[in-house]
Amino acid sequence: MHAVKEVWWQKYRRRQYKRQRLSLEMILRRSAWETSREYVSQCSIAGVKQICDPDIGIIQRLIWIVLFVALIASLINVLCHTWMQAISSPLIVTMESSTHPISEIDFPAVALCNINRISQKALTAFANEIYEHLPSGGRHYRFSFGHKNKNDTVNYIKDYMLQLGNMFDYWWDENVKVDEHLDEIFSPANDTRQLIDLMRQLAPSCEDMLVKCAWAFQIVDCKDLFQVRRTSRGHCCAFNYILDYGSADRPNGTIATVRKQTIAGYLEGLNVILDPMVDDYAYPVSPNRGFEIFLFDPTHFADPNAGGRVIRRIIEPNARVLLELQSVEQLATQEVRKYPARTRKCLFHDENTKKFGNLYSYSACIVSCKIKTINTLCKCTPFFLPTSSPDSSICTLNELRCLNKYKEKLLYIYPTDALRTDGLEVELQDSLWCPQCRPDCEFTQHFTRAFKGPITMRNDTEKELRLEFRFVSRRK
Repeated sequence: MHAVKEVWWQKYRRRQYKRQRLSLEMILRRSAWETSREYVSQCSIAGVKQICDPDIGIIQRLIWIVLFVALIASLINVLCHTWMQAISSPLIVTMESSTHPISEIDFPAVALCNINRISQKALTAFANEIYEHLPSGGRHYRFSFGHKNKNDTVNYIKDYMLQLGNMFDYWWDENVKVDEHLDEIFSPANDTRQLIDLMRQLAPSCEDMLVKCAWAFQIVDCKDLFQVRRTSRGHCCAFNYILDYGSADRPNGTIATVRKQTIAGYLEGLNVILDPMVDDYAYPVSPNRGFEIFLFDPTHFADPNAGGRVIRRIIEPNARVLLELQSVEQLATQEVRKYPARTRKCLFHDENTKKFGNLYSYSACIVSCKIKTINTLCKCTPFFLPTSSPDSSICTLNELRCLNKYKEKLLYIYPTDALRTDGLEVELQDSLWCPQCRPDCEFTQHFTRAFKGPITMRNDTEKELRLEFRFVSRRK
């Protein structure tokens, strides 16, 4: 009897040990299985309950399985499509306010470019100065080229210098002459950067063109408002143009504080009286008379073909012109910065700081790409483009033929975001390829309306032209 009790006790302990093992190893699995069976039996999703129903046949079960798999595949496809669409276009532009204080918006830079790019007075004065620097007072130079007197030599120098006007539009033909003796005087020791100063000296003088200036309802000396700055049209009289493109030790910086209009109204804006100096024309770039007016961002380079938001207006003499400005400012929230650049498809001003500092813009990137392209093709940089490197070579008449060959290429930008490139092989070859340039995430867009009227002449003069700017802003 004692032996029977001992065997029973051992069997009992083995059952208890086995029950403990099951509770430790399989309790979760058994709970999950029971929960799944309960969910399947009570599930309202079409197909789930029928698949696990023991009372249906195999064929019906297979049909329900196929339908259920098709349902799940369709659901996954819709979710993936929705996700990819949200990732590819994550940005939404909404109107925040239709009114915004203009004191918080930068007044645009204004470049006044005389349609005449070479002054007759400056040309004559410089030609006479060059004549005095010729060997033996110009006598050796006259005898070498068959010139009989000083006037012939001076006229030859003037005609030669007028060819420098071709650098504005890269015009070249077989009549373009290259004179090594004059080139040596213009750029001693082969320093082609002297051409920048030469073209500035030949440009119409801002002191002569700017008759009277007013800013913020106060008469101001025009010298305090305007400086001679380089644009795509050469040296022009620029207001509020703060980009520092000419300093090697401070590239992509600013030279001043941007001006802002604090009170609405054209009297509180910029008012200028201009003299187009039509009697001083030596090299006009168009049949018109007057000025080309460029309005652009103060930190951008004034080039309408650089992808920037540059407004161009032609102002003729004997007219009173009122330009009304309306501005739309686009701001980006901090959430936008969380997306990579390839997703948001734009860059902030403080991105790509190694090359652009804190002044990145789509316009600056395109100008840089254009300079790099010209340097690659023609091994030089046109004098009017921004360059701060003292080692960079400036294009002269020797490179004019190369510039003429590729001038069409510099006017167009290949669409790097094109989904299909079939049939664009020629456009890729004949346009700028700048895949590193992305639009600005934040910018200010200006719009203008022009109102023109007759001007009352004083002292029987017919050379005055008046510009008035009225500034109105909106925020986007």
